[in-house]
Amino acid sequence: LNGTLRADGVSAAEGGGGGSGGGIYLQCRRLDGTNATLSAKGGNGFNIYSVSGGGGRIAVWYSSDHSTRALWNVSVDPGVQNTALGSSGAPGTIVWKQTAGGTIFVVR
Repeated sequence: LNGTLRADGVSAAEGGGGGSGGGIYLQCRRLDGTNATLSAKGGNGFNIYSVSGGGGRIAVWYSSDHSTRALWNVSVDPGVQNTALGSSGAPGTIVWKQTAGGTIFVVR
């Protein structure tokens, strides 16, 4: 992964609150890459009375890690609030999970 995956919430239109961040679920055998961006940020509030959206979720499941993940830009921050009158959304979650080698089965 040397590119960008985004699931960001939309900033508020007039009179509304910001949308929450979405989700990114990445499943691979070999995690590799040097310059990746994964983002599930919340949207900004519109004015002093509206709320910002909360951050989303990023989950990455891999068997082996050959990436330079320390250099990646990964964010699940809430949206920006204009003043203290509105309330801010909460940050989202990030999960890195190393799985055993072999085949991964997903049952839905």
